[in-house]
Amino acid sequence: MDNMQKITFAARSDTGRVRTNNEDNLYIDGVFLTPETRDKPFSLVGEADLPCVFAVCDGMGGQADGEFASLTAAGTLARFAGRLMTAPQPQLAAVAAEYVAAANGLLCDEMRKRAVRMGTTLALAVARADGIFAYSLGDSRIYALADGKLRQLSRDHTLAQTKIAAGLLTEEEARLGGDWHKLTACIGLFADEQEVVPDVIPALPAGRAARILICSDGLTDMVRDDRIEEILRSGGTAAGAADALLAEAIANGGRDNTTVVVFDVPGAQSTAPPGGSGAPKVRRFSFGSFALGLALGLAAATVIALAVLKPGGSDPAAATPTPEPSAVQTTAEPEPSAVPSDEPTAEPSAADTGGETE
Repeated sequence: MDNMQKITFAARSDTGRVRTNNEDNLYIDGVFLTPETRDKPFSLVGEADLPCVFAVCDGMGGQADGEFASLTAAGTLARFAGRLMTAPQPQLAAVAAEYVAAANGLLCDEMRKRAVRMGTTLALAVARADGIFAYSLGDSRIYALADGKLRQLSRDHTLAQTKIAAGLLTEEEARLGGDWHKLTACIGLFADEQEVVPDVIPALPAGRAARILICSDGLTDMVRDDRIEEILRSGGTAAGAADALLAEAIANGGRDNTTVVVFDVPGAQSTAPPGGSGAPKVRRFSFGSFALGLALGLAAATVIALAVLKPGGSDPAAATPTPEPSAVQTTAEPEPSAVPSDEPTAEPSAADTGGETE
């Protein structure tokens, strides 16, 4: 296949310097974290043919529940990835919404069983020959370095961002306040609280060179955007950029789990540095604005429900969540009660995660 139809990627995930468990998860062209590997430093570098799917999920609700929430979102995505890669462009947003509704329903069922609250963010990018299509919920972010400029494509679903957009706070003021991590939307809300629908981010057109970053707030809380841009523009490979971003987040305190996914989409005049040509090939799974009063009112109502999900302090210790891992080390299948098998599944990836034990 022509090199213009390939992308290079790198993913890193780490517990950080404070927490001992990792409530983040990710989805990389068919690979996601298992209960056995997620608390170890995770590294994956590869090359993929278009189309392919990438995502980061940041779980909330305490150790076991947050891990279960992000794993459920990643496992459910494995069932929908094939449709996201092949659906006609006008139907893509509907497929993404269906995926989110399915994951949300599974978490709501589990919350009723456990009598707990849990949830997860979602930052999802679908790279296809007809463009890059992205969707988000929560405060995990998607950035694009294209045409020499870094842009945040996603919008933070936080009470702080609502106040920033309304002109009530600057970003610096919001970072110092108590609303920075108060989510106004995520996967894990009951129907009588809020409809859970992902933001549909304007597509990046086909043929446009770009370096894409998807990350949890463990990165953006520790590293500011100007420094992120400097690292992404450094001229190195996707793997080098992912390594540098994670290292800087940890060096700056590493107060939360940190997950970064960097992938390069080449174009006719690429501004994204090429990835390493020797990277292993990964085999894929077959498969507006509202009035100020209304916006703040809806955000405040949702924050009440979400306050327990993302506390500022460390999460209480709890037992390991119950999703049953796949026999393949780099993928995981949540337990049947979490992810039903009523939709076709796919053949597992044989990719090596490259994770190392601390």
